[in-house]
Amino acid sequence: MSGLAGGDWTAGLASALGVPPPTPEELADLLELAGVAAHASERWAAPLSCWLVARAGMAPAEALALARRLAGDDDPVRPLTVPRGARAPRPAG
Repeated sequence: MSGLAGGDWTAGLASALGVPPPTPEELADLLELAGVAAHASERWAAPLSCWLVARAGMAPAEALALARRLAGDDDPVRPLTVPRGARAPRPAG
């Protein structure tokens, strides 16, 4: 099975959508948001939560704080949970 690395995929999608790819900080916040949503609910809540955040025009860090409050986890100090091998996407070009 062939495919693009996650950073290459998201950079290509961002380019096709005409938006910049996420910064390393935004990437970390979005992955953490997805984790909070999946652990507080069901796995499918993770991508839909990220979609809702984008739809609302909310910054990933702000959305992560909101998700933590909704999940009853207000601890602002958490280890970075970027999966091994994940990296911020490079802008396509």
